[in-house]
Amino acid sequence: MRWGRQPTEQGGVPEAEFLRQGNAICDKGGKAIDAEASKLFPNQNEQPDPAKAKTFFQDTVIPGVKQQIDKLDDLKPPQNMQDDVDHLLSDARGALDKLKKDVEEDVSKVLNDENDPFKDVNKEASDLGLTTCGAS
Repeated sequence: MRWGRQPTEQGGVPEAEFLRQGNAICDKGGKAIDAEASKLFPNQNEQPDPAKAKTFFQDTVIPGVKQQIDKLDDLKPPQNMQDDVDHLLSDARGALDKLKKDVEEDVSKVLNDENDPFKDVNKEASDLGLTTCGAS
């Protein structure tokens, strides 16, 4: 199954342009999530209140990450990157589903970096050149 727009005759935008646009999407989305986190959790040295953390993930992180994934899906990568991008998007959606489940079951799971469902996805994104997307 092909993600995103139908291929153009050229097979998508040039790789450098795809990476520029993709990293810009992740940069903007990441900054929005970070700004909200700074407002809600001004003292980064304290463990956040679980109820407040759960609300933050449900209202900010999950929709923000979903929006980034959807916007990346709207981009048309060069033909030589299409399969890798499709794989990345599929893995990112799977990680997002795991994040949703973990937040619902026990938000303290997601507050521990060892349980980051995006760890492998971030590496995958970085390996493709989407380094801003791969930064956690």
